[in-house]
This record gives sequence, C-alpha cells and structure tokens, in this order.
Amino acid sequence: MESLPLSWIALGLGTIFVLVNLPALLAPDLFRRVLLGFPRSRVPGWLLAALDLSWFGWLLYHEPLWQFFDYVRPWLWLLIPVIIILVCIFMDELLAPRALGGLLLLVAGPILDAARFHPSLWRYIPIVLAYLWIIAGIAFVLTPYRARRFFEFITRTPLRCRVGGGVRLALGLLLLYLGGKIF
Repeated sequence: MESLPLSWIALGLGTIFVLVNLPALLAPDLFRRVLLGFPRSRVPGWLLAALDLSWFGWLLYHEPLWQFFDYVRPWLWLLIPVIIILVCIFMDELLAPRALGGLLLLVAGPILDAARFHPSLWRYIPIVLAYLWIIAGIAFVLTPYRARRFFEFITRTPLRCRVGGGVRLALGLLLLYLGGKIF
C-alpha cells in the first residue's frame, strides 16, 4: 500500500492543530469546559470509536495475515459494524478518551511510514510527534482517567491554557509551513 506524502500529512496535522488550539488561545474558559467534559461525553466517544474500529477493520482487511485468517476476511464488513455497536453499548464508560487514544495510535502509523525515508531533517518533527502520540495513546487506552487529569493540568489556569494553546498553535503553523514549503 502506498503511503501518503509527508507534505499532505504535515498540512493535515497543521490544520487540525490550528483549528483545535485557536479556542484555547481565544476562549480559554470555553476550551477548558469542553476539554474537561470530553472524557464523559458519549457522542464524541461513539464517533471516535466508530472511526477507530472502521480504520482498524480496513487495515485488517488489507494486511497480509496468516493463511487461516483468510476465511474471516469477507466477514469483516459485517463484523465491524456489530463490534462498533457492542463497544458503544458495553464500553460506554470513559469511551471518549479510550477512542482518542486508539486514534492517536492509528494516526502514528501513516506519519512514521511517510517520514521514514524522507531526505529532510525536518522529518524528525512529525516523527517525534508520532512517538509522543503513541505514548499518549497507550496511556489513554489503558488508563482513560489519566486523560481527565492531563486535561485538568494543561487547562488549570487561563494563562496556562493560553500558553499551551499558543505553543500548540505555533506547532500547527510550523507543520503548515513545512507541509507547504519543505516537504
């Protein structure tokens, strides 16, 4: 399977960083309220879980696996929606941070694939970001209550929220620049 160009990944990540962190800079109280409500919110948890499981099912369908797995492959299109519904019903408690952690784990793969053989030394920025996301993804999946603690820490005061949002916004702008000019 062909990987996405690093420039597209950098532009996409930069756009997401800018859009998510503008509210932290402009409206820190609203950002804090939304971020602290996220771990217990149901609809974002369901949507992220559906996205994660669909992506995982697509990867499972297209990856060459063991020979005995081939008989299950045609059934994945039916199994994945059933698994999504079962996860949303029975794993509803703190599903949003778990699903966010799963998404962070899934997103790291294409980033690392695209940056692996890129000639620019700037490729280490998305690589380090991907490994940080892997660590955060593992923590959020295994211990989702840590997500709320982390969100409380980064938004404890309006100044901390604004400074953190500004740093992440600057990283997003750097990724946009790298995606447009360097990569």
